[in-house]
Amino acid sequence: MKNRISLLILSVAAILSGCNSPKPGPVDPNVTKGMKVIVLDDFSIEDPALGAIRRNLGFWETVKAAGGTYKILDKGNPAAEPYKAVCEKQKVAIPALIIEKPNGKMIVGKLPATIEEIDKILKKNGVKSARGPPEHTDSTGEVRKLGVIAPDEEAIKRRKKMKSFGQFLKEEGAGLIPSEKWQDVLYPQTDKPEFVLDQGQTSGCVGWSDAGAETTLEYILTGVLAVKSGAFRYAHINGNSDSGAMILDSMESGLKHGSALKSEFDRPQIYYRQIPESVKQSALKRRFLKAYPVNTVEELATAIQLGFVVQAGVQVDGNFERFDSNGISAARGKYANHSIYIYGMQKIGDRWRYKMRNSWGFNWGPFRNGSCFLNPEGICIEGDAFVHADSSWIDTPAKKSIRISDSEGLNHANDLRFVVAQ
Repeated sequence: MKNRISLLILSVAAILSGCNSPKPGPVDPNVTKGMKVIVLDDFSIEDPALGAIRRNLGFWETVKAAGGTYKILDKGNPAAEPYKAVCEKQKVAIPALIIEKPNGKMIVGKLPATIEEIDKILKKNGVKSARGPPEHTDSTGEVRKLGVIAPDEEAIKRRKKMKSFGQFLKEEGAGLIPSEKWQDVLYPQTDKPEFVLDQGQTSGCVGWSDAGAETTLEYILTGVLAVKSGAFRYAHINGNSDSGAMILDSMESGLKHGSALKSEFDRPQIYYRQIPESVKQSALKRRFLKAYPVNTVEELATAIQLGFVVQAGVQVDGNFERFDSNGISAARGKYANHSIYIYGMQKIGDRWRYKMRNSWGFNWGPFRNGSCFLNPEGICIEGDAFVHADSSWIDTPAKKSIRISDSEGLNHANDLRFVVAQ
């Protein structure tokens, strides 16, 4: 059984080009082997809850680790035909949840609206899952649930269709800023309690780091401090289950649903069904960001040099909170199980280090202000990292005439980094 679990985890890692998904927790030894779980879906249905369920890789991987297998199939997929036939015969509408037992018998029913309900049905029919998201006791003594879910195959395809930050710059007649022109970019005015969000004991790091990144970026660009709600973002992408999310989902949700203020919606409310309609309407007025995938350290550094922020994953393990005298974490990005955002960089010694802000409260970290430095190898860049960008600049009619200057003054943190080519 142990070897089987290892092989399953390695097979997931092989799919991903960058960070791997969190390792499942301890496995229940009393599982029924050989079970198949099929979610027969209709991808044309735009429902936040169903969308998050079908992409909740963290939950489905725990099913896999416990000895079962799963498939999430669109009704148009040829592989879905046998399951469609069973649904039609039993008059069960799609989206449907199907449990196929080792003897070939199929149990078919309507797909529930939450992961909790799905889990109950699976357990009732002999399909056990491994335990929930892994936990980490941080340096302040708080128990933190880790919550980054690595992209599944469908999400990887969606991401590849998006324009990367480097491609965007190239199309605008610009390019990546060469390393010899990089300068220190720091925002000490944002290292204050009001900028540091706290996800508490939820698995909502993706939502909280997204909200923190947007809050910080808006302040950098406009001087306005309007603290965004991590709970609002997380509620749109967690599938009504506190078991983590993908950064990609968070980016897409922000563009579509906007951002609520922390004062409007906050912990302990973390589910979509808890969001008042008035808050949803208010959030639509704050669709501030556009997001571009980041694939390289050069793209990451250029984004920071231009005054943007980058949301990415880190690996939280025994190294993450080992800080040297400069506040540099010993983390190495083998797989992402936690989301943070990068909002600065500084050359310390002979290397560039990246200033990250966490979502574990103001007292966390070597500086006791919610931040630390990461080495490049401590950031999970490929796979699920994004530049948070100011759409008010990107969407201007004159954007085709905008270029990025390579002048020496470009990289100072207190000037405008975009100039119009005359």
